[in-house]
Amino acid sequence: MKLNKEFYLGNVLDKGKDLLGKILVHNSKCGEIKVLITDVEIYPANVEEVGHGTKRTPRTEILFSEGGFAYVYSIYGIHNCFAIVFGKKGCPDEVLIRGAYPLEGIDLMKKNYGKVVRDIRDLTNSPAKLCKSLGVDKIFYGEDLTGNRLYLEENYNFVRSKVIATTRKGLNKNKKGFDNKYRFYLELKGIN
Repeated sequence: MKLNKEFYLGNVLDKGKDLLGKILVHNSKCGEIKVLITDVEIYPANVEEVGHGTKRTPRTEILFSEGGFAYVYSIYGIHNCFAIVFGKKGCPDEVLIRGAYPLEGIDLMKKNYGKVVRDIRDLTNSPAKLCKSLGVDKIFYGEDLTGNRLYLEENYNFVRSKVIATTRKGLNKNKKGFDNKYRFYLELKGIN
């Protein structure tokens, strides 16, 4: 079942962790891709200085809308990253999807990725690889995640594994909140 708008309007620290084990779906023109979300980084607004919502710019404008929209942005001018807007309008909370496990559409993901991989996890074990393999780029900026092209589903078959909390990667150590343990990932069992 697709996640509804209510889910995205909740508290980002609670709901961000709840993304673990959910299924991210891309209904592309070439076929359907599904991945299990395994790794997220939460950026609560007005709590720290490291999130993109600290400055309202054309790039970050979508973060100031109500929750339930895609925030797709580039790093280093070449790699795309996919985050989800959470919370109330005007409060730029976001959750970066850092990693996932491929479930369906793996051949399409390999084609999108464009390189040979030895392990399917290598298609989605970083934010940039995830976007490339899913075929998600800046065209998806502002995409309504309650629509039919890019959305999240409940995973009723998933048995939650141990959740590890740690610090987020690549943050400016001079900014307030850089050392908050707002990265959460699953210690997966039974997936080789």
